[in-house]
Amino acid sequence: VTLVEFFDYNCGYCRRAAPEVKAVLETSRDVRIVYREFPILGPGSEIAARASLAARNQGKYQQFHEAMMALNGQAFEASVMEVAGDVGLDLEVLKTDMQSDLVNDHIAASLRLAEALRITGTPTFVLGDEIIPGVIERGTLLEKIAALVPE
Repeated sequence: VTLVEFFDYNCGYCRRAAPEVKAVLETSRDVRIVYREFPILGPGSEIAARASLAARNQGKYQQFHEAMMALNGQAFEASVMEVAGDVGLDLEVLKTDMQSDLVNDHIAASLRLAEALRITGTPTFVLGDEIIPGVIERGTLLEKIAALVPE
């Protein structure tokens, strides 16, 4: 079962949902997550989204994502770069990669997909054919996943 999460690093509700999602991933081997950066809460959100996508080139996406979700305060250029350094990213490479066509295309695709699905806020989850806005508790999420897993 694939769970898609549209999120923004400056979204407090996304940060509240992060441990729930992590617990579901640790509990259920029947689920995989697809994160869709949806930077709608200002310039800091876009910088954070670009940095997270660029972190993939250094094999540190998940570490960066978790550190950003645990960030105390807003994501803006200085805090994003501090987190990137803390997780061991090469900052000069990261800054270059943040401007790549691959990152631009990924963000544009997320925005188009969100528009097509009429997603306007974060977090929003897509599970099967259901669109679930807002924070969802792990128990509810596990029940919904179980209903989609073939016996």
